[in-house]
Amino acid sequence: MDDFHKIGGKAKEVQEDFQASSKDIYKEKNTIREDTLQINELIDRVNVLATSLGSCHQVMPLVSSADELNIELGKILSADDKTDSDRMFDLNSVDYLVACLAGGIAVLLDFLVVKIPKDMNFADNGKKYHQEGSSLTALFDRIGKNDNGKEQNWIKVLETWFKVPYDKSLHPDIPHMRPMNHRVFSLAHDPSLSGLLWAVKDLTQGTFSYIDESGILHIMKCKEGDYLKLFYAPFVWMGHIVSDIFTTQGIPIPGSSLLRKLQLGAIGDNEMTIGKMATYMYENGYNLKHLATMTISNAAIEIIVRLYYYLVKPAVSESRIMAEREYEKVMLNRKLHNMLLIAYSVSVFGDIAKICAYQGNPNAINVAIWYGFVKEAVKKLQVASRDNTVEKAIEYRHIIDENFKNLISR
Repeated sequence: MDDFHKIGGKAKEVQEDFQASSKDIYKEKNTIREDTLQINELIDRVNVLATSLGSCHQVMPLVSSADELNIELGKILSADDKTDSDRMFDLNSVDYLVACLAGGIAVLLDFLVVKIPKDMNFADNGKKYHQEGSSLTALFDRIGKNDNGKEQNWIKVLETWFKVPYDKSLHPDIPHMRPMNHRVFSLAHDPSLSGLLWAVKDLTQGTFSYIDESGILHIMKCKEGDYLKLFYAPFVWMGHIVSDIFTTQGIPIPGSSLLRKLQLGAIGDNEMTIGKMATYMYENGYNLKHLATMTISNAAIEIIVRLYYYLVKPAVSESRIMAEREYEKVMLNRKLHNMLLIAYSVSVFGDIAKICAYQGNPNAINVAIWYGFVKEAVKKLQVASRDNTVEKAIEYRHIIDENFKNLISR
């Protein structure tokens, strides 16, 4: 890596010298062209005068070899040009085709398999539409249930072992909270780092932290605190989350509880805010089990694009200097993520079409696809904003080497 970073110290200096030389040559090239044009204009006038005097002799205009030289110099000194070895890091037509194909397959899976969490009647502009739920999510729903649809005993055992103070399903002082939505009210039921922190707080202090229907945070005292629980609170939280995953209502997807703070918007016939929409979606099956279903679209993109990439990418020669090896690894990785961004962009447009097809039902949103798109878009912005002087210096070096060989061979 030291060799690779040492290049950066003089890369700008080499680039500036190269560009300065290019400007000087282009300046001389333009001067030669202007002189040639003036001479040819003078020759045209001489020929016109000779014709008017009845002379049959004509002076031929200059066929300047400078123009041909200028064309060659233009090819050689074009700062935007790349060598053939560097062009392989740009996306070609097959790369675009594979990326779009991967995104298209993800869209098909989104429409045919992911769908919405479960069968439901959705109202839009006063009309009700019956919409079919995902059969794969229904399959996940049967895990942990017996033939009668009741929860199996091992789930009840886990609930007993990992009992927590923040698992209230009904309370007279908390309007609109009921058994089917109490977990999205509770901040500690969020399966994320935020949920873990709130769980540690609630377990050690004996509280129930929740966000009410108006988006206001409340902390309700339920029992005496016990700070010794600090040492095993994460295990209790994880055990309780696992026990709740396989219940009928399941666990909200990460971030759902915090979204209830956003009392913005007027969505649908009932003019729901974003916070109320998060509750509505969870009540209609938008939980971790459906998140697992949604990720099959991401899996299709990742498998297809990465498999193609590893099949066609050139091997990085270990015999080359460190700088060249690192350059190739960086550029190949950039090419991979460019393909992934294209695939996720196609899938995002497909998900927008799916939401429209479901009459604007928010349960049709495939949050996994959007997460993949945002992740790749952020990587693209990071690449675009960082200093790429070293890569440019290596590319200029490749151009110089290639064109020097061309000049020698002439």
